[in-house]
Amino acid sequence: MRRVIPVLLTVLVVAFTGCAYFNIFYNARRYYSRGIQAVEKERIQNAQTIQAAASRQNPGGAGKSDFQKSAEKSLKLLDYYPNSKYVDDALLLLGKSYYYTQEYQMSLRRFQELLDRFPKSELRFDAELGMAKTYVALKQFEDADKILARIVDQNLTKEQLAEAYYYQGRYFETRRDFAGAAGAFQKVVDLGSKSLRQEAQFAVADNCDSLMAFDRAIEAYGRFLRMDPLPEMRFAAEFRLAVAMKNAGRPDEAVRRLERLLGDEKNRLREPEMRLQVADALVRKGDIDGSVTTYRDVIKLKEKSDFSAEAYYALGRLYETRLGDYDRAAENYTQVKKESARFKYADSAEVKARDIMRLKALREVVRLGLTGGEGEVEIEKTTEETDEDSVDAFGRRIYARVDSAIADSLVYTERILTDPALKLQAQEIQQRDARNRRDARPEEGGSGRPADRVVDWRDMDDFDLEDDEYETFLERAITERKRRADLTRLAENPELASFKKEETDKNLFLLAELYLFRFSLHDSAAAAYRRLTDLYPESPYAPQSLYNLRYILRHITKDSAAADSIGRRILAEDPKSAFAKAVRRESGIRTGDAEEDSVEAVFLRAEDLLLVQGRPAEAAVLYRSIRERYPDSGTVPKALYAEAWIYENTLNSPERAIALYDSLIGSHPGTLYAEKVKDKVQTAKLESAKQKDPRPDRKPADFIEPVRVDAGADSIAALETLSRTPDEFEPGAADSTGSGGIPAQDPDRGAEPNSDEPGGVEIPADPAGRTSAPPGDIR
Repeated sequence: MRRVIPVLLTVLVVAFTGCAYFNIFYNARRYYSRGIQAVEKERIQNAQTIQAAASRQNPGGAGKSDFQKSAEKSLKLLDYYPNSKYVDDALLLLGKSYYYTQEYQMSLRRFQELLDRFPKSELRFDAELGMAKTYVALKQFEDADKILARIVDQNLTKEQLAEAYYYQGRYFETRRDFAGAAGAFQKVVDLGSKSLRQEAQFAVADNCDSLMAFDRAIEAYGRFLRMDPLPEMRFAAEFRLAVAMKNAGRPDEAVRRLERLLGDEKNRLREPEMRLQVADALVRKGDIDGSVTTYRDVIKLKEKSDFSAEAYYALGRLYETRLGDYDRAAENYTQVKKESARFKYADSAEVKARDIMRLKALREVVRLGLTGGEGEVEIEKTTEETDEDSVDAFGRRIYARVDSAIADSLVYTERILTDPALKLQAQEIQQRDARNRRDARPEEGGSGRPADRVVDWRDMDDFDLEDDEYETFLERAITERKRRADLTRLAENPELASFKKEETDKNLFLLAELYLFRFSLHDSAAAAYRRLTDLYPESPYAPQSLYNLRYILRHITKDSAAADSIGRRILAEDPKSAFAKAVRRESGIRTGDAEEDSVEAVFLRAEDLLLVQGRPAEAAVLYRSIRERYPDSGTVPKALYAEAWIYENTLNSPERAIALYDSLIGSHPGTLYAEKVKDKVQTAKLESAKQKDPRPDRKPADFIEPVRVDAGADSIAALETLSRTPDEFEPGAADSTGSGGIPAQDPDRGAEPNSDEPGGVEIPADPAGRTSAPPGDIR
């Protein structure tokens, strides 16, 4: 027995130890599985929205507490049982858990530890795949690319190869290479298990949608639906299929599919989003009335939400662009921010509403300036009191009668003073009314019947005035009426206070800029520019107007003969100006300035490397050389923008791109390029701050603070100097040579901030969420 007991104790200790570390590992794996379930649930919920592949982000925190518990259990196993057979499993769980809690450096360290300590482990494939995913999350794309390329070249099982291609597809999505992503996911469809094939097929459709290959997306969603997916994913596919049909120019089919989805009670919670798509499809069908009604239904369904804000925004666009009803457009734009300040286009709507008010104000002051119209437009905003003390008792009483008379209009009362026939008619009205009032008073011998409703134009019973006295009081009353009307107009349109009617040349220039850059009314802009240059050839705004007119004729209306005529006029009137230099450069005429010729040659060589030869890294070096060798050249802002664009969209270095964009804003704040990237930089900074300080009360990453605009900083109100030159135009927007581009919007500070969607001369966002176009293809 003395020998048996120690042996039994040893066996019991070993068995207990084995059970203990297995129990720890079991709990670690259980918590990890629960976290994955939460991530999958969030993925399915996100899939039910309209957002496609372009919107996928890194893990957003779903299941975080479970992943943290899994990491704790795994660390406990490593600390207490460092020699157990589950060490490599624990390291893998640690790396994966840290990935989902977004502790990426710790995740990489644990994956690397597994590879170093267990080079022949069967978990090596999972660790390398985890490292690739983590590098993608860190946006270290070169490292991720190397690992993924190495993985797919290994001797893998069919299931492993499918998983490798799946994460390669996610990697391509993150880089916004949607064609590459669709190809990788298609390989998964051919290789993977049933569940992975379904997810990959859905991703193929999403990426085709992001490529705007809507017909291919429709086919891919159809194949996914034939795979018998889960009900939640079926709805997502049906919904996106309808949207793809709408975008593919098949709005009738889209409406039928959406109405069928709306008829299913299970989809009731998705009704506002679906009705927004129905309304948009109706617009594309040409059923404007039906669209307006549907947008109003959305507003009633979900007040004070992003859905109602989007409906108001869409109504504003509809009234502005389709119906030309600017008053109603402004009303709807103004309502957007009241519904949801965090709606992605809330700030854009605010700018659009203000632009419409500015358009109305500028049209009025230009009309007054050109016609010599009466009336003061410069109204003091601080004047709120009626100031009736300025009109004596007689005048106030006459004013009250004028204000409530049948002949109520200002024009009619003014004509009475000069037209004898009208004056006689007014006196007859007064006399008839006096008889009526006497008939209504029995005490004065009247019949007692009700008097006809005729209001005094001039009450002889109260006032016994000579004509000249009466006219003096009436004129004072009319002046008071005008003043009150001006106050009312100012309350309705505060922008009126920003302009002086005698500055007609400036107002014409501002009006043309508004037409061109905010409303895309190119014909109206050209007419305003032409009128300014014809009526005010000596105006400081005339040279810029001529150049902008030439741009419209050359690049928008394609009237090359008229554009050449304007170009010759620019060269003849001021051959040494920056505008003349730009015309010569765009026409292939040497500028006569050796340095500028050299700068332009370098820029064109860089553009050729980027757009023709496909060598972006070398192009970036040349663009950088321009700002280093020619820091005072007007081409520097354009070159800096192009360099940043390359790092953002081609070399996949967004941090470097944002730093360059930020430098552009700081060093050239008044240029079109700085204004174009301002929102991008602000959004990046907000996202960076959110990651450093993820407090729940922070604004979402896509929320952009309202642009605070005052009269001194506004691109329409502050134009006292003409500091813009043609060198600050878009790079390569004009033609394949890259010379020329969008004309300056504002001599002081360039274009208004981007509105994130069509409506002005700006870079449109594609379905993938891009807001930039290649430097040589900016329109």
